[in-house]
Amino acid sequence: MRAGEDLCDHCMGRAFMVRAGASDAGILGRRLRREGGYAEPARCAVCRGLFARLGEHCDEMVRLAGATEFATFLVGATLRPSVLDADDSMRSRHGLRGTPGIKSDVTRTLSRMFARRTRARAEASSPDMTLKVDLRDGAVSIETRPVHVAARYTKESRGLPQRQGRCESCGGRGCVACGRRGISGTCSVEGRLAEFLCGAFGARQARFTWCGTEERGGTVSGRGRPFFARLSCPSRREARLPRRADLGGVTVIGARAMRSPPGAAPRFVLTASLSVRAEEDIGDEALGRLRALRGGVTDYGSRMQRRAIHSASVRRSSPREFALTLRVDGGFPIRRFVEGPDVSPNVSDTLEVRCSCERADFADVDIRPAGRGGARSG
Repeated sequence: MRAGEDLCDHCMGRAFMVRAGASDAGILGRRLRREGGYAEPARCAVCRGLFARLGEHCDEMVRLAGATEFATFLVGATLRPSVLDADDSMRSRHGLRGTPGIKSDVTRTLSRMFARRTRARAEASSPDMTLKVDLRDGAVSIETRPVHVAARYTKESRGLPQRQGRCESCGGRGCVACGRRGISGTCSVEGRLAEFLCGAFGARQARFTWCGTEERGGTVSGRGRPFFARLSCPSRREARLPRRADLGGVTVIGARAMRSPPGAAPRFVLTASLSVRAEEDIGDEALGRLRALRGGVTDYGSRMQRRAIHSASVRRSSPREFALTLRVDGGFPIRRFVEGPDVSPNVSDTLEVRCSCERADFADVDIRPAGRGGARSG
């Protein structure tokens, strides 16, 4: 191979860098050109002037990254097929086995330029930010590593659902109509938490892992219900979060960023206060049987899963109405436990009177350490 054959410094240096033991193709190419007395060609036969324009692409990368907090990054590039084919042909024609390809050299060069401009560090395993450069049209896009948040919430407002419906326009992917959030609004616990957390971290979307659920008419009190949030495409990796924040019927407590994402949904136990109404008057002896409920309850409608009752107490409010307070495993079938279908034992069978659950409120949801009893969801 003739050192000066219509190749720019980068492409010529890449051809010889394995043999020379060099780490920077551009520096090696310039040295070979000076030593050989060759003039740089007007147009490189392989990259077609691509390396000469990398400074402009780096300018755009720096501009787009200016509003984002990051300490590490990764650069990816898309090249024209004709450039890749020319590089493959050159390396094959001259038997340059082990020589880095042009795509590797482009990303390596862009990474060095970007690192010098931003004082950030290139990292392949888990970068804070990934920059994708399409060298066919010069487009640059940025993706940031998700931030994971752990917190609790209390819900004071009855009539507020936990989940928010997906955006009808995009089905939850995120679009202009939903402000890229993927949900239809903020009239739910999910919607208000998403608005608060995405605003704090400059994130695009929030996806939640809940420690249990409550119905629209139920409340959550005490220390609150734990939850985990995955915030996608955040512009800030850290945020100063208040200890408590009132979101209008919902209060978020102790929100903090996590060093690593949570694993499987945790097991937990909770206290549930049920307002129960019977179709007939209930005697004191019958209510006493509810106080004695302990141990496992089998849910035949959910693949015969068993959930435990840890404690039970009863307070009468009228001949046909009473409040039943249970300390139970997460995932306990609250409403069906009262009304009877597919759950054994249940309140209606124990009292021998048909009962219905008018309302269920929750408090003191406690995550249990791995390996202990409890349920993953519910």
